[in-house]
Amino acid sequence: SRSTARRTTLDFPSGAASEAKDIIKTMLQEEIIIKEDSEFLLDLNNLFVDNDDNDFLGIINPNNFPSWLTFEVSNNNYGGVLSGLPKNNDVGSYKLIWQAIDLRGQKATYELIINVENINDAPVLNINPDLNNFGSLINGIPSIYEKEYASLDLSKLFSDDDLIYGDNLKYEILD
Repeated sequence: SRSTARRTTLDFPSGAASEAKDIIKTMLQEEIIIKEDSEFLLDLNNLFVDNDDNDFLGIINPNNFPSWLTFEVSNNNYGGVLSGLPKNNDVGSYKLIWQAIDLRGQKATYELIINVENINDAPVLNINPDLNNFGSLINGIPSIYEKEYASLDLSKLFSDDDLIYGDNLKYEILD
């Protein structure tokens, strides 16, 4: 599945209204929730707009992007596209801050908090588990001779990526 968030624009006031007391919205903080294993896309093109003619914006992009997240800067450098695909180990919270500064030193800041939520992954069968402690190996196959004792640790047969999030595996042996 794909998670797409909305685009937000921060405006710089124009002309004489550029004094700090007249700035309406120069700081915006948003928090979004995305799911692990879901493709994420956020269009931040034209994130900052300065209404003053012939003004120039200096943009400071975040430098703390997690490895699963990329930011492609737009041609005008006033935003870009944020995209990624978080995995199980990427579950957590990420704070990214963009800032724009105009020629008069007026600033606008966009703070984005991305919360990656865990999705319960199914347990999987381990291929070639270590069964050295389960009887004798005959031609690579664990074997138990009559009147011998052996124990099998079922946790060596299965694994679950969500154990780090508190999942517990229950085992049942069926006829």
